Amino acid sequence: MIHSGTDEEHRLDGIRVWLCVLLSLYLALACSYAVATPLFESPDESSHLQVIDYIRREHRWPPYQVPEVRATTGPSMAWLISYHDPPLYYAPPLYHTFAAWLTAWTPMADLEDRLIPSLSWQQGYAPVRSADPWNKNVFVHLPGETIAESGTVRAAALLRGVSILLGGVVIVCAYGIGITVWPSRPWVGLGAAACLVLNPQFVASHSGVSNDPLTNALFSLSLLGVLRLISSHSSWLRWAGLGIVAGLGLLTKQSALMIVPIGGLGALLSALEGHHPDRDGAQLLRGTGRAAAFGVVAILVGGGWYLTNSLFHGDPLGTRPHFDIQVPLPSFGIGAAWSTLQSSWAAFGWALITPPWWAYVPLIVTLALAVTAVVGAFLPHGSFRTETVIAKRAMGLLVMAFALNLVAFVRWATATGAPYGRLLFPTAGSVAVLVSWGLSQWRCAWARGAYVGLAVYAGLVALLLPWSHIRPAFRSPYQGAELPATATSTSGTGAGDVSFVGYALDAESLTTGNRLTADLYWRAEASSDQSGSDAALMLSAQLRGIDPTKRVADDTRWLGGTLYPSAYWRQGDVVAHRVTLQIPEWAPVPGLMWLDLKVIGEDGALLIYEPGGQDTLSLGPWRVRGAVEIPDTAIRVDARLGAGIELAAYDLATENDHLLIDLYWRAVGVTEGDATVFLHLLSATGDLVAQDDGLPAEGAYPTSWWLEGDVVRGRHVVSATGEGALVRVGMYISETGMRIPAFGPDGERLEGDAVSLYLPR
Repeated sequence: MIHSGTDEEHRLDGIRVWLCVLLSLYLALACSYAVATPLFESPDESSHLQVIDYIRREHRWPPYQVPEVRATTGPSMAWLISYHDPPLYYAPPLYHTFAAWLTAWTPMADLEDRLIPSLSWQQGYAPVRSADPWNKNVFVHLPGETIAESGTVRAAALLRGVSILLGGVVIVCAYGIGITVWPSRPWVGLGAAACLVLNPQFVASHSGVSNDPLTNALFSLSLLGVLRLISSHSSWLRWAGLGIVAGLGLLTKQSALMIVPIGGLGALLSALEGHHPDRDGAQLLRGTGRAAAFGVVAILVGGGWYLTNSLFHGDPLGTRPHFDIQVPLPSFGIGAAWSTLQSSWAAFGWALITPPWWAYVPLIVTLALAVTAVVGAFLPHGSFRTETVIAKRAMGLLVMAFALNLVAFVRWATATGAPYGRLLFPTAGSVAVLVSWGLSQWRCAWARGAYVGLAVYAGLVALLLPWSHIRPAFRSPYQGAELPATATSTSGTGAGDVSFVGYALDAESLTTGNRLTADLYWRAEASSDQSGSDAALMLSAQLRGIDPTKRVADDTRWLGGTLYPSAYWRQGDVVAHRVTLQIPEWAPVPGLMWLDLKVIGEDGALLIYEPGGQDTLSLGPWRVRGAVEIPDTAIRVDARLGAGIELAAYDLATENDHLLIDLYWRAVGVTEGDATVFLHLLSATGDLVAQDDGLPAEGAYPTSWWLEGDVVRGRHVVSATGEGALVRVGMYISETGMRIPAFGPDGERLEGDAVSLYLPR
């Protein structure tokens, strides 16, 4: 027995080591999400900071107020999320009072100046949920958003750290619930902790300023306490002590109310030791006393706020300030359910940044395995029937907790139009324990290896997402006063109060179907004396070929983007404006392309670039390559011109008394200088009937740009007459007029350095 006990202790020690590893991983992940997410871009962080600052300044709670504005338009949404004194947000006071005390040392004097809604709202559209990093910020971000320069950032950083620690409490509680219910299977508790640590959304939601982390921690502590007291048959006094923790939850957020019925039912169940008719009355009385002790204390601690709301505002839960300004969902359908599931795993910022499908694989696979196993466990011969009475009761309470949370969530999401999965995180520990128990039912040989692989994959996803998706969406365009060392500087061409001073792009391997990403650097020559969308300059960037009237792709948005638009620039600021253009498959390639830049003022007029006096600044050209197929109908030639060019084939057609000749050239080397194609139509007697001289590909792709392997199609049109019998084609260097030597397939030089193309009779 001593040996067995020692083995058990060693096993528990090993489990605790793994728990410490998971907690260390969680802290590292949470810090990375906190660093990657700028000020105010964690959901509702702006509202919470306003309430905290108000309590710190005024030494009282914000008044109850229901705004008359409803979030039905972009401008109305911008007004609602902007700075208000007193703040519009209304919630139970515990978290905000504690946070105000905690941050009293760092006044948030710059909060009002920094709380600037994105210009997107003023233009009548909201930031869009997708994987594209553009337009994911809900707020403008001014320079100086650092701990050293901003009191608001200092306060937010401290409170984000508190949130991270509270998330750790939830993880430890999930582990504690597992080992409390299944002490002989500690891997269930460890699996529950892993489910939370490896959930990117859980980590991100516990790295922002919000009352949610404190709510989740107090709810988890209360639930853990209920399950521990059930298993230990504790006295009413301990249940009363647990009521204090639950009451603090009520003072933090309305969603914590669901712990009251769970605790009450747990207290009743704690007194049931079996069916004994002579004891049933005493057991019921004992359980009722414990439930009353728990409930009364919880209400005494946390019920005053709800009573005040009921007496003075007729709104016990204080939810009208939130419900009355939102646009509700018509119904909670499949779309809302998918949005909830998606945002319970990976939808960052204000649920606007969603990664590709591969990031959701761990969620889908884990749920599929867990649900399948749970269904099997509840079948007539399933493993659930072998669980202890305590375990069955505990699982019932865990399911009850999630069910209550889900019902409250659906009501909230429908009323506010916000189906955000993070609002289910008060019971994240409950769900994690149930999922871990379900996964533990798979006792196949492959299960352990599969779980390790799934955990590693989920961990890599969680590690990657802050830097692959969150950081790029919020990367500040502000560069300070100097160009980056990687940028190519220009002469500082001015357009109004801004100058174009440089650019950076990789255009060495552009092809159709790819993206051209250019960072365009601008300098403010004067500080903007206005702010808002009306004063912000726009930049139009158009990608086009040799014909400036035919654009291939275009992008028009505020100069500086929505993160730092020009309306807020200060004199001397250097700002990067990123342009990403998709090169379509139909683009004329291979060819040269230019990027045309136009600055648009507040009245819609184009600003003039100086010097030059033009309203368009052109960058380039750059080579864009693409596959050109030689049709099967083409007639093969395989003649060589010089060392770098081959005339591979030609195709003929007639149209409106004209002969259309398509020449297919192939680059087999490098050609010095730009060559011009000459095409002579000769009669049967050798007389010149018609001719056409021109650059290959109508000048869109000069030969000096050709790379080995390029196939270039060029069309030539000559008058079609009955006298034409032979076409002779060659090239000459445009600058000198000297013909390029031409050779036939056999390597012999052709007469007149021209290739003969015979016309069908």
